[in-house]
Amino acid sequence: MQTLPLYVLDTYHWSSLGAGLVFLPLTIPSVLSIPIAHFVRHFTPRTVVVTGFWLMAVPMIALRWTEANTVHHQVAIISLLFIVGVCLTTVQAIIMGDVSNAVRKIESLHGITEENSSGLGRAYALCNMAFAAGQTLGPMAGGLIKRELGWGVMTLVLGILCLVAGLSSFFSMLTAPPTKGKNKANKNDVEGVL
Repeated sequence: MQTLPLYVLDTYHWSSLGAGLVFLPLTIPSVLSIPIAHFVRHFTPRTVVVTGFWLMAVPMIALRWTEANTVHHQVAIISLLFIVGVCLTTVQAIIMGDVSNAVRKIESLHGITEENSSGLGRAYALCNMAFAAGQTLGPMAGGLIKRELGWGVMTLVLGILCLVAGLSSFFSMLTAPPTKGKNKANKNDVEGVL
């Protein structure tokens, strides 16, 4: 969303400081990662991620209706960006936590034990590579779409991408694998604390 600072500069005539601070509504919700992860632990990861992506599509598409230089539209863009930030934080927290579930599932299918495997490290490396690719290609594609087709079409494309990401998460996310000896481990943990 590197187009965002340029958009608020052009549309609302904010200063460069205001254009930089427009990212705060997207980043402030990240401090809620732990409470959000604690709250959604009762649901399956796939349900949370799919719902988060689909809910994110609504404010993404609604950003197209913030093109007037009025206080209402400025408040609307900040509010919509905050909702996007909450959805992003929720999805990212659950996906990062679910990486270990995916690795355990793959390792159990192939009979790999934890002692001779570095699957978790590779999984997080791939996750970081995907995140970096998105940060590189996303602003380039968004800027190109905004320049050629306008802000409204760009927000529509982002909303559609959220729906597609939710759909692909629905079909690709695994259920959490059962952990062997869970009750025994919990008993040992309790005895260790006492």
